[in-house]
Amino acid sequence: MDETIYEYKSGGAIERSEHSWGRAITFDTLDLTGDYFSAETNLGFLGEKTRRVPVLFHHGMALKDERGRTYQDKRPIGEATLRLDDDGVSVDDLVLYNAKKYERSLARMGFSTGAPANAVIREPTEAGNHIKQWFPAELSLTPTPAEPRNMVTVKSADLPDDADDVETLESIAVLAAISAAAALSIIGR
Repeated sequence: MDETIYEYKSGGAIERSEHSWGRAITFDTLDLTGDYFSAETNLGFLGEKTRRVPVLFHHGMALKDERGRTYQDKRPIGEATLRLDDDGVSVDDLVLYNAKKYERSLARMGFSTGAPANAVIREPTEAGNHIKQWFPAELSLTPTPAEPRNMVTVKSADLPDDADDVETLESIAVLAAISAAAALSIIGR
């Protein structure tokens, strides 16, 4: 697996370097939910090596802070190309529609894929649940990926210093196990 290195410009679309953005799916590793993918998993690429998908934040699910406030956005925040290879599925050509909003948290995010539940097939094995079929319909940037090795690594960034509600940011950060900078991007500041 190649080294993942990213460069992007503040305020614009995030640009892919000459390397992959990282892994969306890693074969033959047990994730935190007890599932694993393999080269035999039907990923629905239908003989193709790539597939274009929307990018969501945290699968469009809500994050609550300690005060019970909910932060959620089900709309796509970007798009990416998923590439099938011998080690799993890598993320290529990632473009975020509002890079400025997410650049502060990108270094603490991981990749995760979402698939229609009605088409998922799991088979219990001694090693865990082998995912036999999973058709990725979306890629998510999330602070809590099921496979912790599927993290985004950022080489450089031009980051602003404008946190104005530190208490709110810290409460979101504690709950989501992310930095206050990442929380800032969640609430859109």
